[in-house]
Amino acid sequence: MKILSSFFFLLLCEILFIFPGGIVFEILRSTLPTLDENAIYLIAFLFSALCLILCLKAFFPEIFSIIRDLLQVNKHSIYLLIALFLLSALLYSIIVVVGIKLELVGPKTSMIDDTGLVNVLLLSLAAFFCSVVEEIFFRGAVLSFFLQRLKPWISILFISIVFSLGHMQYTGIMLYISAFIFGVLSSILVIKTKTLYGAIGLHSGWNLSYSIYNLYFDLSIESIPNWGSTFELLEIGVLLIIFFSILICSRNQFFLKRVTEQIS
Repeated sequence: MKILSSFFFLLLCEILFIFPGGIVFEILRSTLPTLDENAIYLIAFLFSALCLILCLKAFFPEIFSIIRDLLQVNKHSIYLLIALFLLSALLYSIIVVVGIKLELVGPKTSMIDDTGLVNVLLLSLAAFFCSVVEEIFFRGAVLSFFLQRLKPWISILFISIVFSLGHMQYTGIMLYISAFIFGVLSSILVIKTKTLYGAIGLHSGWNLSYSIYNLYFDLSIESIPNWGSTFELLEIGVLLIIFFSILICSRNQFFLKRVTEQIS
């Protein structure tokens, strides 16, 4: 029964997450063809988020209350947001440099038209708010609902699989693997820190870095059939490094807490 209720809650959230924004996107694209697509995407995404939040407040007040607590602003949460945003952006920049050295990444042969200041700004806003909305949806609403009914590790695995499969625009297996690892990583961050800001910082830094670098560089010079770009192996490697670093830090904190309790 717990699994069934979790499935129906996930389905409801998916419907609210996809359809309202999808309808707004198609309406704006057909009625305002000159409007920048990133601006349309941003508006549609924010509309979906609004529908989801209003539905949770009306029908799932307990989950809404948990999300509100996870979004409480304090110095710790702001520092966490900034630190993980910068860390994520820095690590992505490093793997791009490594990719260039290994000839897995190269400059685009034909520059696209979306590199103007306004377009880059809209792209950056879309990448940031996309990360915020996805974290509220996956690690805020759905993960909180699952944690009330299932074991933490089952909740984390299930959410991460759904998060990975939710990126249907991906064409290679390695992208789904990296999304799955990212889902596990973000879920652990939220559970350990009891705030969404760390996951938002990590997610937005990663998304923004990819979006900006993808304007100027070809990130898929070499690819493996059905698996995707070899550059994605570097992405997976960095995500695994972050994942194990968080696990080690968590274990060290637990160990120090036990030692302190024994001393006192």
